[in-house]
Amino acid sequence: MMYELILQRYGWADGWKIITQLAAKIRHFDRSGSAAPKEVVVGNVAYALAIDFYGLTQIAYAGKENIGFVLPQDCVVVNPDGIGLLRGAPHWELAQRFIDFTLSEAGQKLLILPRGHPDGAQQFSIERMCVRPSLYDRYRETTLVPINPFTMPMSFTYDPKKGSARWAILNGLLGSLIIDVHPELVASWPPADLDKFCAMPVTEAEAMALAAGKWREPLFRARQTIEWQRWAEKKFRGMR
Repeated sequence: MMYELILQRYGWADGWKIITQLAAKIRHFDRSGSAAPKEVVVGNVAYALAIDFYGLTQIAYAGKENIGFVLPQDCVVVNPDGIGLLRGAPHWELAQRFIDFTLSEAGQKLLILPRGHPDGAQQFSIERMCVRPSLYDRYRETTLVPINPFTMPMSFTYDPKKGSARWAILNGLLGSLIIDVHPELVASWPPADLDKFCAMPVTEAEAMALAAGKWREPLFRARQTIEWQRWAEKKFRGMR
C-alpha cells in the first residue's frame, strides 16, 4: 500500500520514478514488514519505510532521542484496524465483552501508553494509535505515539477503489521490475538516462485493463511476470 500511495499522490509515471530511485538506495527487500525499522535501530540503514506501529515499537526500544518516525502529510492514509464478531460464534457473549473492552478507555490505553505504565501493557510494547480522541491530550507527555490522527492535517485523498482494483497487478509489477532484479537495478545506479532507468513496460491504463481482465488468469499472470522480469533485467544491464 505504501507504493500505491506514492503512485496515487504523484501519478503513474512520476510515482514509478520515485519508487525506482528509492529501490536504488535500498539495502535489500525483506520478507517481513517489521524488519525495516529494526535495520534502522541496529544502524544498518539510515532510514526505512515502515507502518507506524512497527516504527513506534522500535522507538520504544531505542528511545525517541535516537530514532524518529514521520508521516508525510501530503502522502499518507490513516485508517483504523477492524474488529468484528463472526456470525454463529460459539461464545458470542464472551466475544462481545472482548470487543467492548477493546474499544473502551481501558482497552485503548493499552495501545497508546508505554510498556510498564500502570494502565499500559506490562510485557510487550504495543505503541499504536487509539480510537479515543481524549486520550491523546490526556497522555501527551506520557505516550510514545506522537501522532494524533484526529488533529493531523492531511491534504491527500486516497482512492480505495483504484488501490483495490490493481492490488494484485501492482504486486506483480513491483516483484518483477524492482524486487527480483534489485541487484541489476542497484548496479546500474546512477544512470546516464534517468527516464530510461525508471521506464515502465505498461501505462496506467494498460495496467488497469490487465487487472480487470487477464491478470486473473494464473497462467497469463505467471508468463507476464517472467516477461516483465526479463525486460527489466535487459533494461538495467544495458545501462551499466
